[in-house]
Amino acid sequence: MTQYRFLTSCERCSGADEDALRNMVNRSRQITYRTFREAVGMRQVTKLARSLGYETRVGYHGLRLGKDYAATFHRSTWKGETCYYVRWSAIEYIFTQVDS
Repeated sequence: MTQYRFLTSCERCSGADEDALRNMVNRSRQITYRTFREAVGMRQVTKLARSLGYETRVGYHGLRLGKDYAATFHRSTWKGETCYYVRWSAIEYIFTQVDS
């Protein structure tokens, strides 16, 4: 099973990474939160959600990452490799494959 980990965000991109970022966005297709969560894994999604200020505890009924209208989920390629990313508040959070 392929695993993904957080690599970077668009805020941290410079130089050659800027070209990779443009290509990633231009070639992406939007996917559902569920598809993103299944591909990246719940642990990585939870870490990202917490870092963005979402509550992740069981039984919480407030706004969650998967229900936030300001978040969209995408599949694309990063430097030729499959990646997934979240666009949240106009920032891309990029997840790439982990060598296993």
